[in-house]
Amino acid sequence: MNFAKRMSYIKASEIREILKVTEQEDVISFAGGLPAPELFPIDEINEINQIVLKEAGTKALQYTTTEGYAPLREWIANRMNERLGTAFDKDNILITHGSQQGLDLSGKVFLDQGDIVLCESPTYLAAISAFKAYGCSFIEIPTDEDGMMMDVLEEILSNTPHIKLIYAIPTFQNPTGKTWSLERRRKDAGNWLNYPQSMVLQLLKTIRTAS
Repeated sequence: MNFAKRMSYIKASEIREILKVTEQEDVISFAGGLPAPELFPIDEINEINQIVLKEAGTKALQYTTTEGYAPLREWIANRMNERLGTAFDKDNILITHGSQQGLDLSGKVFLDQGDIVLCESPTYLAAISAFKAYGCSFIEIPTDEDGMMMDVLEEILSNTPHIKLIYAIPTFQNPTGKTWSLERRRKDAGNWLNYPQSMVLQLLKTIRTAS
């Protein structure tokens, strides 16, 4: 059977291998990013599901547009506008089934075979897996306590062709847990203007606290 050429880029998932270990009852893993199961809000989720099925069950179980549930997209856009000063509406919002689908869609939309992705060293394993399927290569940028080292980044941007993405996790970086300083974030933002051939893709993590 003749597989697509991109299949040569796809290897066994490191994350899957880690999760296999977590299924052993005598193992407590700190490697897979697994939340503590005793903290799952099971009762609350059950209550919400009952409300949704009772009030809008036919809509909840029916096919819908790929962009996602319109009232939720509108709520997200309004929340971002209020908190971040953006000017989004629901048409700017796409609901995904988690970050991995978002990474895969980003690779599908932006990456061609031979493109280069710049990333932190180390970086999120599952992002490498998602992007590699589209035939790109990676260059690691060293980091310090404040985040990606901008002098190294700027030198590589100036001297390396075919750079398409800069992939970074500035808040609670995976796997190091580092959070970039404000100064480092501002320097990184400047790269958008100085090197327009590269798109900066940042995976932003937020902490939601009860009000």
